[in-house]
Amino acid sequence: KISSNNSSCEDGVNLINVEGAFSEIIIKDSFSDGLDVDFSKVEIDKIDIFSSKNDCVDFSAGNYKLNKLNLINCGDKGLSVGEKSFVQLNEIIVENSDIGIASKDSSVTRLENAYLKNLKTCVSAYNKKQEFYGGLVEAKNVECKNYAYKTDVDINSKIIIENEL
Repeated sequence: KISSNNSSCEDGVNLINVEGAFSEIIIKDSFSDGLDVDFSKVEIDKIDIFSSKNDCVDFSAGNYKLNKLNLINCGDKGLSVGEKSFVQLNEIIVENSDIGIASKDSSVTRLENAYLKNLKTCVSAYNKKQEFYGGLVEAKNVECKNYAYKTDVDINSKIIIENEL
C-alpha cells in the first residue's frame, strides 16, 4: 500500500522501473500529477486519487494491469496512457476532469467498465510526440454524463466502444 497527502512535489507518487504488485494507492491533493509510473510492469488492485492539479494517473513506457480506479477532481486527465504503454483495466470512475481517459503515442488501453462524469472530453486517443504513432482505446462498457465531447480522436488513432451505457 502507498499513500500520499498534500504533496508539493511534481508527482505525488512517482514509480520508475518498478516490477511488482500493489493492493492500494491513495493520493489526496497533489501539486501536479497524482501518480506517475514510468518504465514499469505493475499490477494495482485499487487506486483512489482526489484532487490533482494535473493528471490523476499517468502511465508511460510500460505494462500495467489495473483493477479499479477512482479519480476525482483531476486538473487535466483522469487516466493518461502514453509512450508505448499497454494498460488492461477492469473499472474506472473519473469525475470533474478535462479529459477522462487519454491513450496516446503508440499506447493501447483496454478497459471493461468506465463511468465518466463532468468532463470536457470523455475518451481521447491521439499522437502527441513525433517518434510515436497514435493511441488506441478499446472499451466494453462506457457511461459518460455531462460532457462537451464524447470522444476526440486524431487520424493516427482509434477508439472502439462496444457498449455505451
